[in-house]
Amino acid sequence: MKQVVGILAVLAIATTANAAITHSVTSSATAGLAGYTTWDVSFTTDTDLISGFNIVVTADTGSALNQVNPAGIATIFEDANVFFAFVNMDVSADTQFHYASSTLTIASSSESATDLSGAFTWSGGTNDARMAATVNVLQICMADGNHAVLSGSISVASQGGIPIDMAFPDIPIPLPEPITLSLLMDIRPGSDSNPVNSKSNGALPVAIYGTDDIDVTEIDLETLMLEGMSLREKGKSGKLGTFEDINGDSIVDLLLHFEMSELSFNASSDEYTLSGMMLDGMALEGSDSIRSVPHGVVFADPDTLAASWGNAAGGATIPEPASLSLLAAGGLAMLRRRSTQVLRCRR
Repeated sequence: MKQVVGILAVLAIATTANAAITHSVTSSATAGLAGYTTWDVSFTTDTDLISGFNIVVTADTGSALNQVNPAGIATIFEDANVFFAFVNMDVSADTQFHYASSTLTIASSSESATDLSGAFTWSGGTNDARMAATVNVLQICMADGNHAVLSGSISVASQGGIPIDMAFPDIPIPLPEPITLSLLMDIRPGSDSNPVNSKSNGALPVAIYGTDDIDVTEIDLETLMLEGMSLREKGKSGKLGTFEDINGDSIVDLLLHFEMSELSFNASSDEYTLSGMMLDGMALEGSDSIRSVPHGVVFADPDTLAASWGNAAGGATIPEPASLSLLAAGGLAMLRRRSTQVLRCRR
């Protein structure tokens, strides 16, 4: 069985003051019917329970729902399956609701080669023990390459409460493949080599550049991860990022800082990948190269060093990192020696 998960498969579809509802879709090859796929649709509520449905499934133009109707008998609900199984007839490839009509209060129902519809509640109303937070409501069977749309509303309520009807946006079947937007990102903005000490407990600055395709103000910052690293909050403000024009193109960019202490053990030594989501659920991903620096080595960006050393010494050769460490150590030793001499003179 293939479960379609991700941004478009598990989608917030409706919200009230008391409940939010999501849907999920799973698919599997139809048993005994080559070239067909069966799609199961489930709904979940986060607080109240599901008490009924008003659902319509409509095949797209040129497509058809697989309907199994021996002797012209409607098979909108599953109770017909029991009868046909008794006479050795398999109707498991039928497009139908997963309930027996005898256990429901049905307002309306119909089916054809191009549609399936049903408006019903549990026979016990909102006191029915079958009310649940997650309900697998129906299956849709179609030949591969066919498409349909599921639309309608769901009733939710607490046990014994008054049901609330919640309409949901159309659900395409099959679900479209998730689309991932490509981010233009820059680790250590202003640096070409992007030196990174993987053992550091500091913060790693990362810029996401706004483009005509991506409005960085619409990024869901809490979903962003960089090789296992989450965002560091900014001071007491608790902000996760800063919006500013970093590269001077008059488009708003996003400056972030990631917790180096959370770096994944499996992170690459030459490239980091950033992933996350937009507020509308669209996936994001981008990568940038890095230069690994051993722990304990004093490092600086060679481009910055080139500019500063070149300006100060007329283009002098840039010392190696190890030489810089030795120079720093020597300087400290000289300071200690001078301090000792000063103390001796005072005595």
